[in-house]
Amino acid sequence: MTTEFYAMVAAIVATIVAGESNNSWDDRWVWQVVAAIAIGYMVSRGLAKSGTAETRDAD
Repeated sequence: MTTEFYAMVAAIVATIVAGESNNSWDDRWVWQVVAAIAIGYMVSRGLAKSGTAETRDAD
């Protein structure tokens, strides 16, 4: 597990806690923000892995 993963989990937990404590935020909006955080994490991991060298043998 990387620091990025822990940061994503912390951001999701913070968003959910803030959504629960703030009555003016709609539940749907909170879950859309959570989804955006998760998608951003997946895209960043994909971009990070796309720049790595391929280690398969060409047999």
